[in-house]
Amino acid sequence: HPAILATLYESPIFDMAEEIVGKGKLRKDGRPVPHFRFPTGRTDWKPASGGHLDGYYTPTNGVPEGTVDKFSLGTTLYLNHVEPRAGGFTLFPGTHRQAAAYFKTHALPSLKGGNANACDIFEMPEAVEVTGAPGTVCFWHGQLVHTGSQNFGKEIRMALISRLRRIDNDDILFESPDDIWEYYEGIE
Repeated sequence: HPAILATLYESPIFDMAEEIVGKGKLRKDGRPVPHFRFPTGRTDWKPASGGHLDGYYTPTNGVPEGTVDKFSLGTTLYLNHVEPRAGGFTLFPGTHRQAAAYFKTHALPSLKGGNANACDIFEMPEAVEVTGAPGTVCFWHGQLVHTGSQNFGKEIRMALISRLRRIDNDDILFESPDDIWEYYEGIE
């Protein structure tokens, strides 16, 4: 829908993403996808202990089996206020470095389903749950392990998640540069 696309392309978000990756380096075919976390009604909240990498086949995510849909930069945009323990986008700092090290000696498809919990390559750090007001945006590296926390709040957590690819994504898909920021001109 044009209104959903506008949240990425007619707001500062896409320009900010280009500041990170490089002006004119991103495709304009990213689609913000609505993601909802419904309240659980429970009270025994625990921080997330594991997550996943996007772009890997599972029976329900639309990624074709036998392929990897690697991307450069993810964005998560909150549409409503997200309090702590209310389904916030949750990331695991430093796991993008661990993934980069792993993929220097392993094929991209070797991480079945992108599931960081089903393998022993990640030393999972403490989870960081992103909270904030409507309009809060989190930019994240395409190889960062992430998930959504359990929603023990009273409202549905509503977010739009976009996965942005470089124009030359197909050419660099299987590269694992020594510097994980090699293709991010705004990061020094």
